[in-house]
Amino acid sequence: MNLLNETEQFCIRRFADLDPEKYIYHNLTHTKEVVEACKILARNEGLSQKETELVIAAAWFHDIGYTEDYMHHEEISKKIATEFLSSINLEPGKIAIICGCIDATRIPQTPGNKLEEVLCDADMYHLTFTSFCDRTGLLRLERNLFLKEQVSMMDFLEESVRFLQAPYFTEYAKNMWSEPKAANLEEVSKKILHRKAENELSKSGLDYPGMISELKDENKILKRKLSRRPMFTRGVDTMFRTTSRKQINLSAIADNKSNILITMNTLIISVVITLFVRRYQDYPQLIIPVLILILTCLGSLVASILSTRPIILKGEFKEEDIRKRGVNLLFFGNFFNTAFSEYDKAMKEMMNDEEQVYTMMIMDQYSQGKVLAKKFKLLRIAYDIFMYGFIVFIITCTLVMILYQNPA
Repeated sequence: MNLLNETEQFCIRRFADLDPEKYIYHNLTHTKEVVEACKILARNEGLSQKETELVIAAAWFHDIGYTEDYMHHEEISKKIATEFLSSINLEPGKIAIICGCIDATRIPQTPGNKLEEVLCDADMYHLTFTSFCDRTGLLRLERNLFLKEQVSMMDFLEESVRFLQAPYFTEYAKNMWSEPKAANLEEVSKKILHRKAENELSKSGLDYPGMISELKDENKILKRKLSRRPMFTRGVDTMFRTTSRKQINLSAIADNKSNILITMNTLIISVVITLFVRRYQDYPQLIIPVLILILTCLGSLVASILSTRPIILKGEFKEEDIRKRGVNLLFFGNFFNTAFSEYDKAMKEMMNDEEQVYTMMIMDQYSQGKVLAKKFKLLRIAYDIFMYGFIVFIITCTLVMILYQNPA
């Protein structure tokens, strides 16, 4: 039995039956985000493979109850989960753990163990999104569609503040997600102050343009924003900065090691040739060991130079490359022969598409990794040549000296 595969397929089928015009927040997209957040937390909180499977299964089921009852979805989620998991013969103890995790997400959240803490924090992962305000706007619109009592924007913003002020439970979420959550709290607080100022102006008889908008128009605007913006977080940006810094440092380390080998091998070759040419007639028996040493240093020198030798690209790209996203505009080697106007146009097109910006960043990281792999591979070859060659040189010298002192 593959618990996660069967659970995923079951939940995807259930969510597929929902009306996408009504379920604009609690849908398959939100559930997948929670599942991914659970994977991140499970990995960084040191959960075992079995614990990870259970908490991810709970993540798939935690909002499945919305497919039947919007108001009492936790109870329905546990019921659906229990029925399905029993049908695939999952142990009752594991089913109880999954249901406990689902129940812990009930507001206010009350986790009682590590697995429940992981799911509760994952369910609040959206608090870190740069698109948090747009996402919560969708939540308000969805609630207004299902609940008889309409939630005003001011009440909803104040409710969002309470969510943003609540601390995370896991150490990883506290360390990595608190900062972007605090930034969203500041943004929502500003919106509340702005709304209060609008209300004061309205009460005083002054007209404030754009103060009132229709529910349908607001829904369309939010959907349009979210359709063109992937849900990347500040944590992703931090990851790119950290990875780029590490790769630059590794490249510098590789270049430094290569320089050491180049200097050392060049010096050895110069000294050996100079000394041996002068004393060749005195020690003709050392010709083979000396040649071995020179060839060793030469081979190591060549590999070291190759590891630091820059790759020259054509420095230009075509419009077709941009459309297919087949060129990395962040690397100078791809544009140094391109006219500024063309490069400026390509960069602005890229910056207008957030997904393409991240694609370029991923491409840049990948390219750096390929270059690093080649550097370290050649550097490894250079060190191996030097090490094994030097061993052979010492052994050969020793044999020659023994044979010379004890001729047959």
